Amino acid sequence: MKRGSTHQPLDIKIAPEQNKDTKVLFINNMRLVTLFIAILAGILLLFAAAIGTSGYFLKQSNQSLEEATQELDIRLGLSNSSNHLRTARLILIQAASAARIGDTEGYQQGLKNAESRITQSQQMFDLYYNRPVKSQTDTALDVPLKKAYEQYRDEGMKIMLDATKEGHFEEVISLETEKLNQLDDAYNEPLLKALKYRTEQANQINQAAQQEARLGYMLMGGAFILAILLTIVAFLVISKVIIKPINWLVERIQRIAQGDLTQTSVSFGRNEIGVLGNNIQQMQDSLSITVE
Repeated sequence: MKRGSTHQPLDIKIAPEQNKDTKVLFINNMRLVTLFIAILAGILLLFAAAIGTSGYFLKQSNQSLEEATQELDIRLGLSNSSNHLRTARLILIQAASAARIGDTEGYQQGLKNAESRITQSQQMFDLYYNRPVKSQTDTALDVPLKKAYEQYRDEGMKIMLDATKEGHFEEVISLETEKLNQLDDAYNEPLLKALKYRTEQANQINQAAQQEARLGYMLMGGAFILAILLTIVAFLVISKVIIKPINWLVERIQRIAQGDLTQTSVSFGRNEIGVLGNNIQQMQDSLSITVE
Protein backbone atom coordinates (compact mmCIF):
# COMPACT_ATOMS: atom_id res chain seq x y z
CA MET A 1 0.00 0.00 0.00
CA LYS A 2 1.21 3.44 -0.87
CA ARG A 3 2.24 5.75 1.88
CA GLY A 4 -0.43 8.15 3.03
CA SER A 5 -3.18 6.28 1.23
CA THR A 6 -6.45 6.08 3.11
CA HIS A 7 -8.38 3.90 0.63
CA GLN A 8 -9.85 0.71 2.00
CA PRO A 9 -10.86 -2.34 -0.01
CA LEU A 10 -14.49 -2.23 -1.09
CA ASP A 11 -16.68 -4.58 0.85
CA ILE A 12 -19.46 -5.22 -1.67
CA LYS A 13 -22.40 -7.13 -0.26
CA ILE A 14 -24.95 -7.95 -2.89
CA ALA A 15 -28.34 -8.69 -1.44
CA PRO A 16 -30.33 -11.35 -3.19
CA GLU A 17 -32.76 -9.97 -5.76
CA GLN A 18 -36.36 -9.99 -4.62
CA ASN A 19 -39.05 -11.45 -6.80
CA LYS A 20 -40.85 -8.77 -8.80
CA ASP A 21 -44.36 -8.82 -10.17
CA THR A 22 -43.83 -8.86 -13.93
CA LYS A 23 -47.50 -8.65 -14.87
CA VAL A 24 -48.01 -5.88 -17.43
CA LEU A 25 -51.35 -4.10 -17.49
CA PHE A 26 -52.75 -2.08 -20.38
CA ILE A 27 -51.99 1.14 -18.49
CA ASN A 28 -48.33 0.17 -18.52
CA ASN A 29 -48.41 0.49 -22.29
CA MET A 30 -49.85 4.02 -22.21
CA ARG A 31 -47.59 6.98 -22.66
CA LEU A 32 -47.26 8.96 -19.44
CA VAL A 33 -48.54 12.15 -21.04
CA THR A 34 -51.59 10.27 -22.32
CA LEU A 35 -52.13 8.72 -18.91
CA PHE A 36 -51.94 12.07 -17.10
CA ILE A 37 -54.27 13.67 -19.65
CA ALA A 38 -56.78 10.82 -19.26
CA ILE A 39 -56.75 11.12 -15.47
CA LEU A 40 -57.04 14.90 -15.51
CA ALA A 41 -59.75 14.79 -18.20
CA GLY A 42 -61.71 12.26 -16.16
CA ILE A 43 -61.62 14.45 -13.06
CA LEU A 44 -62.55 17.58 -15.02
CA LEU A 45 -65.38 15.82 -16.87
CA LEU A 46 -66.72 14.51 -13.58
CA PHE A 47 -66.68 17.98 -12.05
CA ALA A 48 -68.22 19.50 -15.18
CA ALA A 49 -71.01 16.93 -15.27
CA ALA A 50 -71.71 17.34 -11.56
CA ILE A 51 -71.67 21.13 -11.71
CA GLY A 52 -73.84 21.18 -14.82
CA THR A 53 -76.39 18.75 -13.40
CA SER A 54 -76.54 20.34 -9.97
CA GLY A 55 -76.66 23.78 -11.58
CA TYR A 56 -79.65 22.69 -13.65
CA PHE A 57 -81.57 21.49 -10.60
CA LEU A 58 -80.65 24.60 -8.61
CA LYS A 59 -81.88 26.73 -11.51
CA GLN A 60 -85.11 24.76 -11.55
CA SER A 61 -85.36 25.27 -7.81
CA ASN A 62 -84.96 29.03 -8.18
CA GLN A 63 -87.60 29.06 -10.91
CA SER A 64 -89.98 27.12 -8.68
CA LEU A 65 -89.34 29.55 -5.85
CA GLU A 66 -90.17 32.43 -8.18
CA GLU A 67 -93.39 30.69 -9.16
CA ALA A 68 -94.21 30.15 -5.50
CA THR A 69 -93.60 33.84 -4.86
CA GLN A 70 -95.92 34.74 -7.74
CA GLU A 71 -98.58 32.45 -6.29
CA LEU A 72 -98.26 34.17 -2.94
CA ASP A 73 -98.50 37.58 -4.63
CA ILE A 74 -101.65 36.49 -6.46
CA ARG A 75 -103.15 35.19 -3.23
CA LEU A 76 -102.20 38.38 -1.42
CA GLY A 77 -103.76 40.50 -4.17
CA LEU A 78 -107.04 38.59 -3.97
CA SER A 79 -107.05 38.80 -0.19
CA ASN A 80 -106.28 42.53 -0.26
CA SER A 81 -109.08 43.09 -2.76
CA SER A 82 -111.68 41.80 -0.31
CA ASN A 83 -110.05 43.62 2.59
CA HIS A 84 -110.28 46.93 0.71
CA LEU A 85 -114.01 46.44 0.17
CA ARG A 86 -114.64 45.64 3.80
CA THR A 87 -112.55 48.58 4.93
CA ALA A 88 -114.48 50.85 2.53
CA ARG A 89 -117.73 49.73 4.19
CA LEU A 90 -116.50 50.84 7.59
CA ILE A 91 -115.20 54.14 6.20
CA LEU A 92 -118.56 54.86 4.54
CA ILE A 93 -120.40 54.23 7.81
CA GLN A 94 -118.01 56.65 9.55
CA ALA A 95 -118.44 59.20 6.74
CA ALA A 96 -122.24 58.97 6.94
CA SER A 97 -122.03 59.39 10.69
CA ALA A 98 -119.77 62.44 10.24
CA ALA A 99 -122.27 63.94 7.78
CA ARG A 100 -125.09 63.45 10.28
CA ILE A 101 -123.27 65.38 13.03
CA GLY A 102 -122.11 68.07 10.64
CA ASP A 103 -118.43 67.07 10.45
CA THR A 104 -117.91 68.17 6.84
CA GLU A 105 -114.17 67.60 6.83
CA GLY A 106 -114.47 64.11 8.22
CA TYR A 107 -117.29 63.35 5.81
CA GLN A 108 -115.36 64.47 2.72
CA GLN A 109 -112.19 62.71 3.83
CA GLY A 110 -114.18 59.56 4.47
CA LEU A 111 -115.73 59.63 1.01
CA LYS A 112 -112.33 60.15 -0.54
CA ASN A 113 -110.79 57.26 1.39
CA ALA A 114 -113.74 54.95 0.63
CA GLU A 115 -113.58 55.66 -3.11
CA SER A 116 -109.83 55.05 -3.02
CA ARG A 117 -110.34 51.72 -1.25
CA ILE A 118 -112.96 50.61 -3.76
CA THR A 119 -110.64 51.56 -6.65
CA GLN A 120 -107.74 49.65 -5.06
CA SER A 121 -109.99 46.65 -4.54
CA GLN A 122 -110.90 46.66 -8.22
CA GLN A 123 -107.25 46.94 -9.24
CA MET A 124 -106.24 44.04 -7.00
CA PHE A 125 -109.08 41.88 -8.28
CA ASP A 126 -108.21 42.67 -11.90
CA LEU A 127 -104.57 41.77 -11.19
CA TYR A 128 -105.71 38.41 -9.85
CA TYR A 129 -108.30 37.71 -12.52
CA ASN A 130 -106.08 38.70 -15.47
CA ARG A 131 -103.09 36.60 -14.39
CA PRO A 132 -101.35 35.10 -17.46
CA VAL A 133 -101.39 31.42 -16.47
CA LYS A 134 -104.62 29.66 -15.58
CA SER A 135 -105.47 26.01 -15.15
CA GLN A 136 -108.91 24.46 -15.56
CA THR A 137 -109.31 24.59 -11.81
CA ASP A 138 -108.44 28.29 -11.85
CA THR A 139 -111.10 28.98 -14.47
CA ALA A 140 -113.70 26.96 -12.58
CA LEU A 141 -112.98 28.92 -9.39
CA ASP A 142 -112.84 32.32 -11.11
CA VAL A 143 -116.35 32.19 -12.62
CA PRO A 144 -118.36 32.22 -9.35
CA LEU A 145 -115.75 34.43 -7.69
CA LYS A 146 -116.05 37.15 -10.32
CA LYS A 147 -119.84 36.99 -10.29
CA ALA A 148 -119.94 37.32 -6.48
CA TYR A 149 -117.41 40.18 -6.56
CA GLU A 150 -119.36 42.15 -9.15
CA GLN A 151 -122.57 41.72 -7.14
CA TYR A 152 -120.74 42.83 -4.01
CA ARG A 153 -119.39 45.87 -5.83
CA ASP A 154 -122.41 46.91 -7.90
CA GLU A 155 -125.36 45.88 -5.73
CA GLY A 156 -123.72 46.74 -2.44
CA MET A 157 -120.73 49.08 -2.37
CA LYS A 158 -121.80 51.46 -5.14
CA ILE A 159 -125.29 51.85 -3.67
CA MET A 160 -123.80 52.40 -0.23
CA LEU A 161 -121.39 54.99 -1.66
CA ASP A 162 -124.25 56.85 -3.37
CA ALA A 163 -126.29 56.84 -0.14
CA THR A 164 -123.31 58.21 1.77
CA LYS A 165 -122.80 60.98 -0.79
CA GLU A 166 -126.44 61.98 -0.30
CA GLY A 167 -125.98 61.94 3.47
CA HIS A 168 -128.56 59.21 4.14
CA PHE A 169 -127.21 57.76 7.35
CA GLU A 170 -130.20 55.47 7.99
CA GLU A 171 -130.01 54.05 4.48
CA VAL A 172 -126.29 53.37 4.89
CA ILE A 173 -126.88 51.47 8.12
CA SER A 174 -129.80 49.61 6.56
CA LEU A 175 -127.65 48.56 3.58
CA GLU A 176 -124.87 47.40 5.92
CA THR A 177 -127.11 45.23 8.06
CA GLU A 178 -129.60 43.91 5.50
CA LYS A 179 -127.74 43.63 2.21
CA LEU A 180 -123.97 44.05 2.44
CA ASN A 181 -123.58 41.34 5.08
CA GLN A 182 -125.37 38.89 2.79
CA LEU A 183 -123.30 39.96 -0.22
CA ASP A 184 -120.14 39.63 1.84
CA ASP A 185 -121.08 36.10 2.88
CA ALA A 186 -121.90 35.17 -0.72
CA TYR A 187 -118.54 36.54 -1.87
CA ASN A 188 -116.63 34.98 1.00
CA GLU A 189 -117.52 31.41 0.01
CA PRO A 190 -115.82 31.38 -3.46
CA LEU A 191 -113.11 33.67 -2.07
CA LEU A 192 -112.06 31.15 0.57
CA LYS A 193 -112.03 28.35 -2.02
CA ALA A 194 -109.80 30.38 -4.32
CA LEU A 195 -107.46 31.35 -1.46
CA LYS A 196 -107.22 27.73 -0.33
CA TYR A 197 -106.37 26.57 -3.84
CA ARG A 198 -103.74 29.29 -4.25
CA THR A 199 -102.16 28.32 -0.93
CA GLU A 200 -102.05 24.65 -1.92
CA GLN A 201 -100.46 25.56 -5.24
CA ALA A 202 -97.83 27.69 -3.54
CA ASN A 203 -97.05 24.89 -1.07
CA GLN A 204 -96.69 22.31 -3.86
CA ILE A 205 -94.37 24.58 -5.83
CA ASN A 206 -92.34 25.31 -2.72
CA GLN A 207 -91.99 21.60 -1.95
CA ALA A 208 -90.89 20.93 -5.52
CA ALA A 209 -88.31 23.71 -5.23
CA GLN A 210 -86.97 22.24 -2.00
CA GLN A 211 -86.72 18.77 -3.56
CA GLU A 212 -84.89 20.12 -6.60
CA ALA A 213 -82.50 22.11 -4.41
CA ARG A 214 -81.90 19.04 -2.23
CA LEU A 215 -81.21 16.93 -5.31
CA GLY A 216 -78.79 19.55 -6.63
CA TYR A 217 -76.86 19.61 -3.36
CA MET A 218 -76.83 15.80 -3.24
CA LEU A 219 -75.36 15.67 -6.74
CA MET A 220 -72.70 18.17 -5.74
CA GLY A 221 -71.86 16.08 -2.67
CA GLY A 222 -71.83 12.89 -4.73
CA ALA A 223 -69.54 14.49 -7.28
CA PHE A 224 -67.18 15.55 -4.50
CA ILE A 225 -67.08 12.00 -3.15
CA LEU A 226 -66.55 10.56 -6.64
CA ALA A 227 -63.76 13.07 -7.22
CA ILE A 228 -62.06 11.88 -4.04
CA LEU A 229 -62.44 8.24 -5.14
CA LEU A 230 -61.13 9.09 -8.58
CA THR A 231 -58.16 10.85 -7.00
CA ILE A 232 -57.44 7.74 -4.93
CA VAL A 233 -57.69 5.56 -8.03
CA ALA A 234 -55.40 7.98 -9.88
CA PHE A 235 -52.86 7.73 -7.06
CA LEU A 236 -52.98 3.93 -7.17
CA VAL A 237 -52.53 3.96 -10.95
CA ILE A 238 -49.61 6.38 -10.73
CA SER A 239 -48.11 4.28 -7.95
CA LYS A 240 -48.48 1.13 -10.06
CA VAL A 241 -47.28 2.63 -13.33
CA ILE A 242 -44.65 5.16 -12.20
CA ILE A 243 -43.65 5.12 -8.53
CA LYS A 244 -43.11 1.39 -8.02
CA PRO A 245 -41.29 0.85 -11.34
CA ILE A 246 -39.05 3.87 -10.69
CA ASN A 247 -38.21 2.57 -7.21
CA TRP A 248 -37.44 -0.84 -8.67
CA LEU A 249 -35.23 0.66 -11.40
CA VAL A 250 -33.36 2.74 -8.81
CA GLU A 251 -32.78 -0.38 -6.77
CA ARG A 252 -31.63 -2.22 -9.88
CA ILE A 253 -29.15 0.51 -10.77
CA GLN A 254 -27.79 0.36 -7.22
CA ARG A 255 -27.33 -3.41 -7.54
CA ILE A 256 -25.53 -2.94 -10.87
CA ALA A 257 -23.30 -0.36 -9.18
CA GLN A 258 -22.54 -3.01 -6.53
CA GLY A 259 -21.49 -5.44 -9.25
CA ASP A 260 -24.58 -7.59 -9.65
CA LEU A 261 -24.91 -8.16 -13.41
CA THR A 262 -27.12 -11.23 -13.16
CA GLN A 263 -30.49 -9.59 -12.61
CA THR A 264 -33.29 -10.94 -14.74
CA SER A 265 -35.15 -8.76 -17.21
CA VAL A 266 -38.48 -7.30 -16.09
CA SER A 267 -40.92 -5.68 -18.51
CA PHE A 268 -42.76 -2.51 -17.52
CA GLY A 269 -44.69 -2.09 -20.73
CA ARG A 270 -44.11 0.18 -23.70
CA ASN A 271 -44.31 3.56 -21.97
CA GLU A 272 -41.39 5.77 -20.96
CA ILE A 273 -40.75 3.69 -17.83
CA GLY A 274 -40.66 0.54 -19.92
CA VAL A 275 -38.17 2.14 -22.35
CA LEU A 276 -36.00 3.19 -19.41
CA GLY A 277 -36.15 -0.37 -18.00
CA ASN A 278 -35.11 -1.85 -21.36
CA ASN A 279 -32.19 0.59 -21.60
CA ILE A 280 -31.03 -0.36 -18.12
CA GLN A 281 -31.29 -4.05 -19.09
CA GLN A 282 -29.21 -3.37 -22.21
CA MET A 283 -26.66 -1.51 -20.09
CA GLN A 284 -26.47 -4.50 -17.73
CA ASP A 285 -26.05 -6.92 -20.63
CA SER A 286 -23.31 -4.73 -22.15
CA LEU A 287 -21.47 -4.54 -18.82
CA SER A 288 -21.82 -8.28 -18.39
CA ILE A 289 -20.27 -8.89 -21.82
CA THR A 290 -17.46 -6.42 -21.06
CA VAL A 291 -16.66 -8.10 -17.75
CA GLU A 292 -16.55 -11.53 -19.35
